[in-house]
Amino acid sequence: MSLNLKYLFFLSFIFLTVLSCSNEPFEGELISVDPDVGTGDENPDDEDNEEPAETIYATAKLDGEPFVGNLFEVENINENAIRLSFFSDLQQQIYLILSLPPVVGVFDVTSTENSEFVYSGAFVNSVGNVSESTFNSIANSGTIEILNYNSQTGKLSGKFAFDVVTFNNNGIVISDGEFEVILE
Repeated sequence: MSLNLKYLFFLSFIFLTVLSCSNEPFEGELISVDPDVGTGDENPDDEDNEEPAETIYATAKLDGEPFVGNLFEVENINENAIRLSFFSDLQQQIYLILSLPPVVGVFDVTSTENSEFVYSGAFVNSVGNVSESTFNSIANSGTIEILNYNSQTGKLSGKFAFDVVTFNNNGIVISDGEFEVILE
């Protein structure tokens, strides 16, 4: 038998095998694959899980446009203050400076020209770029409200609204701000 004939026979065999099985029903069990396996997010809604799922979020409006903070960072400024930073996919950041430990209540916003002023905030545009710009909160332009702080779990939630001033003295209104984070 020549080599071409063996090759033709082999291809015919493969073709007929695939063709003969293409319309037969599948027998067995299909197993779905969880896309979160290996990411640390396995079974977030598992009823047997004794720990509640962490909810970390920050939302606000910047001059009426939605801001969604999907990355979160806590920085200790000193022994009495922390900076909560929320980063969006659009290279934007809103940060709040709060007392340490956080105190439940409503607080007038102060200016952030000195970044250690508690109950102040800022909006940062173009985070990480050469053109990065930080716009500080305007004193008494709004409030930061701490709704809940559980020192045992570290869960902190609140609301915020304030104005910031840009480098050309224009204002940006930050409104309808809400956050919930876990401090560790």
